[in-house]
Amino acid sequence: STPAWSANQTIPFSFSFNGTAETSYKVSSTGVLTFSTAATSVPARFQKATLPDANIPDKSVCVWGIEASGSNDYALSKTFGTAPNRQHWVFFSSHALGGSGWSYWSIVLEETTNNIYIVDQRHSGTTGGVSMGIQINSTTAASVGFNVLPLAGTDPSASDNSYYEFIQGTRPANDVEMVSLQFSKVFAGQPNAINGTIRNAGSAPLLSYTLS
Repeated sequence: STPAWSANQTIPFSFSFNGTAETSYKVSSTGVLTFSTAATSVPARFQKATLPDANIPDKSVCVWGIEASGSNDYALSKTFGTAPNRQHWVFFSSHALGGSGWSYWSIVLEETTNNIYIVDQRHSGTTGGVSMGIQINSTTAASVGFNVLPLAGTDPSASDNSYYEFIQGTRPANDVEMVSLQFSKVFAGQPNAINGTIRNAGSAPLLSYTLS
C-alpha cells in the first residue's frame, strides 16, 4: 500500500526516447515507467493529473492512477520477436484502479522504430480512469488525457484490447493503415465486394486512396 519503485531494469536492445539513447528504466507500483532511474519520489497512489505534472519524473510513460497493493499484483516484463523488430513489454497485472477492481495494462517499447505503446488489456470493477501519456519534462508532455477510461472488458484474450501508439518525430502528412477486411469467399470471373476499415494516421485529410 506504500508506493514504490522497482529495481532498475535493462532495455534489451537499443532504444531512443525523444532523441536520446536510453539503456534502463524502472516502474512504479502506481503505473509509471521512467527512464530517469535516479528519481526517488514515487508518484502517489490513486492520484492522477493532467500531464506534465510535478509528481512525474522527466522521461516517463504513464498509466498513472493504478496501484499494485494486493498479494497477486505484479509488474512483469518480457521481450518478444527477433532483432531488429523486438518489443519489450512491461505488464501491470491485476492492479486496482480507482481503489477497486482489477486492471491490466502494458507499456511497450519497440526496437528500431522507437515507438511506445500503451495497451489497454483487461478490467473489472474499476472506477474512473488513468492519467495517460508521455512526460518529457516539467513543461512538455504528449497526453491522451487525465481520466482515460478503460475500454477492454474482462476477456483475458487480446480480442477486446485497445492500444495507444506514440511515434517519435514529425507526423507524416499521408499515412493510411488497414484496420480490418471483411469477406469470406472470393469468386473467380466476377466482381467481388471488398468491405473493410482503414484509418487515417496522417495529418492531412484523407480524400482518396488505392487499395491493392
